[in-house]
Amino acid sequence: MGRPPLPLLTAGEINTTKVQRRKRDGSVVESWEATCKFRDKDGKTRPLKRTGSTANKAKMRLREAIRDRREASTGSRGEITAQTRVSRVAEMFIEDVKAEVKTGAKSPGTLYSYQSVLKNHVELQLGELRVGEAGQVWLLDDHIKLVRDEVSLSTAKTTRSVLSGIMHLCVMHGALDRNPIRDCSRLKGGRPKKPRGLNEEERAAWRAHLLADEDAVAKDLPDLTDGQMATGVRIGELLAVQWPEVDWDNSEIAINWTVCRVIGDGLRRKSTKSLYGERRLGVPQWYMRQLRARYERTLDRKGPIYPHPTNGGLRDPSYVCREIRRARGKKFEWLTSHNFRKTASKAMDEAGVSVREIGAHLGQGDMRVTEKHYLEPKVVSSPAAVKALESLAPVE
Repeated sequence: MGRPPLPLLTAGEINTTKVQRRKRDGSVVESWEATCKFRDKDGKTRPLKRTGSTANKAKMRLREAIRDRREASTGSRGEITAQTRVSRVAEMFIEDVKAEVKTGAKSPGTLYSYQSVLKNHVELQLGELRVGEAGQVWLLDDHIKLVRDEVSLSTAKTTRSVLSGIMHLCVMHGALDRNPIRDCSRLKGGRPKKPRGLNEEERAAWRAHLLADEDAVAKDLPDLTDGQMATGVRIGELLAVQWPEVDWDNSEIAINWTVCRVIGDGLRRKSTKSLYGERRLGVPQWYMRQLRARYERTLDRKGPIYPHPTNGGLRDPSYVCREIRRARGKKFEWLTSHNFRKTASKAMDEAGVSVREIGAHLGQGDMRVTEKHYLEPKVVSSPAAVKALESLAPVE
């Protein structure tokens, strides 16, 4: 049985021999030659050699040639082995995500989220480990659970996604046989919270609460939260709306964009979360009157309808959510920007609007999401159900 071939993109044993080289002037000098065999990605094994004034220098030049040959075959990023640091694979993973953002396959918000998780929950704890060390189920599972317990379930889920992408690259390069994240425990939350929208009394109390807070008024929170309840849109979508996208004649607003932060590029408007997010929304007359009053006193009539209080540009949705949390106090400590969106769905549901119509208004393609997360469960049985049960009376 013959000797097995070298693994792809690897070199065999390096040998050195002393050689004589004749110079142009006819003199002879001695040098060293290092040689080995290298198996290229086409499966063919080819000889490589380099010379140097000493055996060690010849070996060093040959190792550099092996590295260059390998990088030329795998791309400028180089290959991943069991000895590659996790931090290096993480850089390659982010490069791939950036490429997907450019093609529109992923959102800039996803990139920002991944980079944040990498910085805070992956590189500090796992970055210096080698792939062969980090690719163990128990290690990754314990780390993900630690993030869940010390930070939040949502951050742990993002951490799991990032680690899965990193380990997938390792599998593709042959550094691991299987993605260990597949065998980690599934992340499950508790019983989902009941969707909660503000009732009439709470809406009045919330607005009065904000109007009594000078800082909240200065940051335009009363009108902004009114706008989210009037439209039911996501906070990023509302902050992306500009004055030319308001149709005064038909009392409509075009929702085509959302605001997200791009690292190194600041705040940008990007396309909505999905195709279902691009829509024209009819809005109530009380809100159109509020918008008209804002329009009359604005200076930039082509800019955002809810501009930044100081620079007049786009507002960061994350910062606005933080401002809402700061302003809510103990009485409304349960309140988030999503509750205003659920207030709109609650009003439509109580008015008898169908689930499909509510989902379309909210910009959702899956009606199950609308029912599960935006509509309060029906806890009172219908008269038709009670009537049907009458037929089960005991026969005497």
